[in-house]
Amino acid sequence: MSQTVKSLDFTWEGYKGCREKPSVKLVTAIMESQKGDMLEVVGEDEVFPFDMLVDTLRDEGFEVEVLERDDLVGYYKVRAVKS
Repeated sequence: MSQTVKSLDFTWEGYKGCREKPSVKLVTAIMESQKGDMLEVVGEDEVFPFDMLVDTLRDEGFEVEVLERDDLVGYYKVRAVKS
């Protein structure tokens, strides 16, 4: 079984360049994920709140690892693997 890695950009820069809302991109990525697949998410709280992202991923059966988190500027980088 091969592992798929999907990167999601939930920053203002990424949001401006995309026609889909971050929530739609996240739901699509979750629905397409198979066991062992990885999501890498870089984001800003103003575009997609960190807590909502982590809670959603955990609820959908992902093991979440926070790679970076800056509460002051609202930046985060998360890796999640579908279990």
